[in-house]
Amino acid sequence: MNVLYKIAGIFFSILICLSYSSNPPIGKTGAPGEGKCSDCHSGGNFSASILLKNLPDTVIANKKYTFLLSSKSSGPIASGFELICINKNNQASGVFSSTAEMSVRNSGGKQYLSHLMPKDYVKDTVSWKVEWQAPNTGVNDTMNFYYGVNLVNKNGNTSGDNPVFGKKRVFLKSATSVENINRDIPIDISINKNSIIVNGNNLLDSELKVYNIHGILIYSKKLVSDHEVVDINNLSNGLAILTIQNNDWIFSRKILIHNRK
Repeated sequence: MNVLYKIAGIFFSILICLSYSSNPPIGKTGAPGEGKCSDCHSGGNFSASILLKNLPDTVIANKKYTFLLSSKSSGPIASGFELICINKNNQASGVFSSTAEMSVRNSGGKQYLSHLMPKDYVKDTVSWKVEWQAPNTGVNDTMNFYYGVNLVNKNGNTSGDNPVFGKKRVFLKSATSVENINRDIPIDISINKNSIIVNGNNLLDSELKVYNIHGILIYSKKLVSDHEVVDINNLSNGLAILTIQNNDWIFSRKILIHNRK
């Protein structure tokens, strides 16, 4: 009877591993305290160059980024992947978006992005388009992307495959940092009496925010036109940072508030 149980257990494990070609198990990124794809896939001798393309080393809080998880190899037939971003407390950092090719799952305070079905190599390259929004908290600190890419031969089982792993560290900066001022965006800011006057193009649905020199938000408003008059009569005098942000860009400008009451 024990032999039958062992055989059944082995058979069940094989079935589970085979099912991982679609939506693999979570916790296989190679991040600290996690497992690896080699828990099921093994025996292969493939190598690959894997990286996160177009993801900058410094990211801006709450900004959305689109980048590629790319694998280049001449050996395997196809690949799958799993990706995670965690902070120094080993918790999820930022938010991934699901697509037609990828799913997002949450477990243990972490968020995992992984393939739905493996992708074949074309001209020795496979890539996935990743959409990720940086977190609002944890500015002026680092976070790490961990990713595992499984290199497979598509022989119908898990033998002859092997994973490779990568890591990228990024630094999170506040959107109000003076270093992030974008002078190429055609927005005109002026202060007239107790108002800030904003003129620009395509400002509809953008978010205007004012921070004091300590980075504390003191005013916010959703813009409804390309010409806005913002009442600052209730704001304290002094140096401040004004930001205007939408999904594509961030405009930042130092301003001096001097109410004429």
